[in-house]
Amino acid sequence: GVNTASNISNLLGNIGEAKGAGFKGAADARLAGAQNILSGISSAAGAAGGFTPPPPNLLGGGLPTDLKNPGALLA
Repeated sequence: GVNTASNISNLLGNIGEAKGAGFKGAADARLAGAQNILSGISSAAGAAGGFTPPPPNLLGGGLPTDLKNPGALLA
């Protein structure tokens, strides 16, 4: 579980770096990847017994609270 939180945190850091550098295409690709990862976590955790996925607004503007604190995904 700790590795998952760390991986998500690293991924979000990479997204921030890509956006800050102006590589919008790269940032969008990373965001899409993050959505896929979260979808997989949601499916697996849901099958294991209940999980409320974060809102799918990664491409919207502003990350869901759960993503600002990746550890919350594992709570």
